[in-house]
Amino acid sequence: MRNLFQLFAITALVIANAACTRSVNNPSPAPTPMEGNFKITLLTDNSSGDITTDFAAYTFQFNPDGKIIATTGSSSENGTFTETASHEGEGAKFEIKFNTSPLNKLNKKWQIEAKTSDTIHLKDDNSVSIERLHFAKI
Repeated sequence: MRNLFQLFAITALVIANAACTRSVNNPSPAPTPMEGNFKITLLTDNSSGDITTDFAAYTFQFNPDGKIIATTGSSSENGTFTETASHEGEGAKFEIKFNTSPLNKLNKKWQIEAKTSDTIHLKDDNSVSIERLHFAKI
């Protein structure tokens, strides 16, 4: 009887341990900070093709609080960005939001292709889309 109780207790512990264990297949690294000023080096759109030159006069500053400041000449516009780590088989995302044109052309939940402290390469997460957005530190 004692052996039966021990077997039951061990089985219960194994089941409880298995139920509480988290499976992490591919943990995402911590976001790379983006400090300094950046330029758009590539922007392609499904309907217009390469529209990089539309943003040639802009510089972008990404702040740790999730604000992005776009400056051209003497005017600036504030927007927001969020970075979401990859999870459950979905790639890491980088969402940008501006309220006015032409900066609202950047509004999208982009998939991160590559990101360092000096560059960020984003693409549309739709596999048939040609939309790409690249920033480089200046």
